[in-house]
Amino acid sequence: MKRRHRNDPEVSSIAGGDWAERKPPQNLLVQATPAENAVAEELDRIWLHPAESSPYSGAASALFPWTLATAFLSSPAALRQTISERRRRVSAHSPTPEQQREIAALDRLNDLNDAAFDSSATYDKLVRYLRKISIDRRQRAVVFAERVDTLHWLRKRIVKDLCPAENEVAVLHGGLSDAEQQQIVESFKQSTSPHPRAGHRRCRQ
Repeated sequence: MKRRHRNDPEVSSIAGGDWAERKPPQNLLVQATPAENAVAEELDRIWLHPAESSPYSGAASALFPWTLATAFLSSPAALRQTISERRRRVSAHSPTPEQQREIAALDRLNDLNDAAFDSSATYDKLVRYLRKISIDRRQRAVVFAERVDTLHWLRKRIVKDLCPAENEVAVLHGGLSDAEQQQIVESFKQSTSPHPRAGHRRCRQ
C-alpha cells in the first residue's frame, strides 16, 4: 500500500490546482492568566513532580497525572470532566485512606480549575483572531481540539461571544455517526449552508 497526500508529485500534477497553497503556520505565544498559572503550579507540585508521591491511588501512577495535564492544556472543561470522572470512580465504594487522599487532591485541583474556568487566555486569543479574519463575515474557520469536552465548551462560548446563529457553529468528532460527520463536512463546503453574514444578528461585543 502507498499513502499519497496532496503534495505528492503524482497527486499534485493532476489535482494540485484544486487546492489553495498552504500558508506557513503562525505560532502565537499566549501569556497564561494568574488563575491558569495556579492550576499549572498545583499540577506540577502535587501531581507531576511531587516531593514524595502522587496522590493518585490507582495502578498507573506515572500516567494519570499527565492525563490531568493534557486535559488542562486542552481546556478548563476537559480538565473538569477528567477530574469528575476520576472522582466518581474513586468514590464509587468506601474509599481507602489512599483514595481519600486522592479525593482531597482532586477537589483542590477542581476548585482551582473552577476559578480559571472563565479566564482562558488561549480562548481569548482565539476569539481575537477569529474576529480579525472575519471582518467581512464570510470567512470560515476550523478549530481543532483534542478533547470532545473542549469542542462543546468552545462552541458554547463562541456562540455567546461572536454571536453567530446556533446552526452556524458545528461540532465534528469521531463519536458522531459516519452520516452525521459527512453531513457536517458537506455543509461546510457549500456556499448556501449557514454561515455568519453581515447584519445577521446583533450582539454586544
